[in-house]
Amino acid sequence: MIRTLNDSAPRCFSVKGVFVCALVAAFLSLTGVAGADPVQEFNVQIKDIKPDGRYTIVFTANSYDTTGEQPPLVTDNIFRFAAGVKIRPEFLTKDYQCNVDRVSEALLVPDGKLNYTQRLRNLPASLKRTRSKLPAATATDVEKCARAQIGEGNVVADVRPVFKDPVPANFFVYLAKPKAKGADAAFSVLVVLDETSWLWKGSPFLRTFRLGLTIDLFDEPSADGRYGYKLILPGGGAAGVRASVVELRVTTPGLTQLKTTVTCLTKKKSKCIKRKVTSKKLFWLTQPTCPASGQLGFESFYKYETGLSQTRTVDLPCPRFQL
Repeated sequence: MIRTLNDSAPRCFSVKGVFVCALVAAFLSLTGVAGADPVQEFNVQIKDIKPDGRYTIVFTANSYDTTGEQPPLVTDNIFRFAAGVKIRPEFLTKDYQCNVDRVSEALLVPDGKLNYTQRLRNLPASLKRTRSKLPAATATDVEKCARAQIGEGNVVADVRPVFKDPVPANFFVYLAKPKAKGADAAFSVLVVLDETSWLWKGSPFLRTFRLGLTIDLFDEPSADGRYGYKLILPGGGAAGVRASVVELRVTTPGLTQLKTTVTCLTKKKSKCIKRKVTSKKLFWLTQPTCPASGQLGFESFYKYETGLSQTRTVDLPCPRFQL
């Protein structure tokens, strides 16, 4: 059963709503009981640079309060990418728009002894094994999600006092259809509990927990030309539960498609009689623009319910991309 919290909120997939929505709050935002000195930290790494233009972005973040309590509620969180990083138009089509609700439906079908995380890490193989048991429309949408997956990650949430111990989960990231007006692209995220965790082992009613949400991406370069895409991250709690993301890590190897070009070499009577066919691997992202400083910049802005705001930046040396 799927219960919608509101039009823009994620959906809670499970029973025992108060516990599920406690987890929703944890995975959505950096929230908590007001503390003396909330701290936000994040880092960005660009690695695995390939001659054909591929590269992997790794994002890590953590939050805490110097008092040991949870930080105050974050009401606004905006992340800015380095200028030049853009999704190529070839990947902004319906063929790469994942509906994670469909994946959630597909996960209801038994698949041997494999857990959710194992099935999601190899979605094409999972679909192949269970396709005959799925409605045709669901299978088609899951196939689209398998094509649109750009990365995966893990998160550890502090949901005190509902749970005294940290709650770990895994999540998977896909390209999706934007929801907000003016958004140029979007990411859909599917979160599942870590099946090795104490909560999953000790709470059978939460083993079917799945959280789906959409995060919109706007192409709004900063005035100084340092930043490009703006990612609007969720803020606020749910069901009156206050929670915080203690640690988060996401790795995005991205997508590649084979682009074929046909060139006519010889024409006869307005007809092409000799053609040349060339193929090229096309990576989903363009390369960032290296400024004169030689440093790429990433920025994250946080605003708390107390009125306090913080802006954190990360600079890294421009990678040596090959043309």
